[in-house]
Amino acid sequence: SFYLSNAVPQDASMNSGVWRVLEEQIRRSAGEYDSVVVYTGPVYCGTPERIGASAVAVPCALYKVTRSAKADYETVKCYLVPNTSLKGRKPAEFETGLAEVETRTGLVFFAR
Repeated sequence: SFYLSNAVPQDASMNSGVWRVLEEQIRRSAGEYDSVVVYTGPVYCGTPERIGASAVAVPCALYKVTRSAKADYETVKCYLVPNTSLKGRKPAEFETGLAEVETRTGLVFFAR
């Protein structure tokens, strides 16, 4: 998944801090379940800031939605992380419900 086509501008401290920790937690959980599906993407608020010669849109937040399954057990966890400096913050502070992520992104992740 290391393609520039799936990259968005991220605040450096957010990316190397809370976002990195969240990604590490998800990778570790993959060893605990039979399957883990992860959706990740940007959230844009109003008219986004644009940077660079190509006027790349900067998201105001990023989301992760995970669906983990083992035998007869399934869990969904969702995170909305502001794209700003978040030094010292923990991923659990940004855990939210699926409905909130769907509302903010306009996406539907799982059939009801």
